[in-house]
Amino acid sequence: MVNWLRAAAILAQVDPFAIGVLRKDAKGNPRLAAVRKMGDVDLNAVSEAQENSLVEYVLHNLSGADYVFTGPAAGTVKIVLAALAPEYGYNVNNPEYLFRFRHTALTYLSAERLHIVYSNGGLSAVRLELNKLKKLKLI
Repeated sequence: MVNWLRAAAILAQVDPFAIGVLRKDAKGNPRLAAVRKMGDVDLNAVSEAQENSLVEYVLHNLSGADYVFTGPAAGTVKIVLAALAPEYGYNVNNPEYLFRFRHTALTYLSAERLHIVYSNGGLSAVRLELNKLKKLKLI
């Protein structure tokens, strides 16, 4: 985290120590600044390994951990949409397929949702979702 903040500060052309995002410990090593009440005890002085850390840091990191599902979901749905495209008048080799069918379906329905729909109900369930977009004249 410290190095990410240092890199961001370089890009923003600010001093992360001057603005209070980072601080130096007794040995001069950069550390996360204490926020909220974390500064009541100098945790770094007690243990070099102890960081000023909030639960939000972990939760934010976990918010990006869905890639283990989203990647495979996108791959599966790419194949499923290609299989259904001809029913909606789209040829997968035509750029119109990407921009008027696949991108639209993914924008309104999401790969994750379509993957769940497909895994629980197969092509017929995905077809029902696509029919909603067709009824709205989106595809």
